Amino acid sequence: MVERYASRIEPRLRLILKRHCEDPERALAKAARIILAFEFEPELIALHRAVIAASGDLPDIGETFYRLGPGRGVQLLAEFFRDCHARQLLRVEDPVASGEIFMALLNRGVLNRRLVRAEIGPLTPRETKRQADTALAVFLAAHRAPRADRSITPG
Repeated sequence: MVERYASRIEPRLRLILKRHCEDPERALAKAARIILAFEFEPELIALHRAVIAASGDLPDIGETFYRLGPGRGVQLLAEFFRDCHARQLLRVEDPVASGEIFMALLNRGVLNRRLVRAEIGPLTPRETKRQADTALAVFLAAHRAPRADRSITPG
């Protein structure tokens, strides 16, 4: 079931990250909106709750859920960050940790509120934009590559 969900989002994320590889800010803004719309689908939140409930007694369920779901997203982002770092578009010392950080910034607070039913339903377009914009701003503040001085000095 987790693979079925992952197969819906993974090709879209790959395409966006590849299509906009020269513009990490644009790529991540588009990816953030797709991830947020996907993660907060009611069926996926219900699955997430069920996995949390079962994983105490069956830890393999939690590990499999993470590996096939959120872990795949982190790995896709890590590949993108590794490439951006190599091309000096972003400063990313640990691509996997940076993928986890980006996902955590996207989920900040909202996931927990949905999991405990303090808030119900998918994010509104306004909430999605606010979450994505805030996550992107914080992430880029920490990972933006320093710009080389490209001015020409008279010789």
